[in-house]
Amino acid sequence: MTTAALLAELHDTGIRLSVHGVGLRIEAKPGTLSADLRERLAAAKPELVALLQSNLRTRLLLLADAEGLPAVIAADLHADDVSACRGLQDATLRTYLRALQRSAHMDKGNVPEGYTQAAHCDGCGPVWLWPESPPRITACPWCFRRKAGRSIPRPGERPCAI
Repeated sequence: MTTAALLAELHDTGIRLSVHGVGLRIEAKPGTLSADLRERLAAAKPELVALLQSNLRTRLLLLADAEGLPAVIAADLHADDVSACRGLQDATLRTYLRALQRSAHMDKGNVPEGYTQAAHCDGCGPVWLWPESPPRITACPWCFRRKAGRSIPRPGERPCAI
């Protein structure tokens, strides 16, 4: 069995792999990781780590899946953006993918999950921000969208967290 075929089998059974330094992290529901599968994973560990590290887009797709994010977040990344991720740890890449998802929600005029604080931006006026944000700011994450002519949900309106 090829390493790619083993990755596909793991994905089909809901088992997720990620690279942590030189190690391999396995996320599996109890009972899904049989003794046979454990042996095959141990035998293929160097190839799995190498494949996940070398094929960065595949790694990003697997991480997006592990985060419960739509695959399109990683699939639609420009090749230059994928290349810029080379050498980054999985934890950093997961944060990057979540930020891309939050940005996509904001581009659609939706309040991202966790943006529950009403604040005042000097450029945008009343906006939704994260809870620890100050009540008044000079610029905010919505400024770019306002300048692009996109809709900004306002406090006082019903926020639609996605």
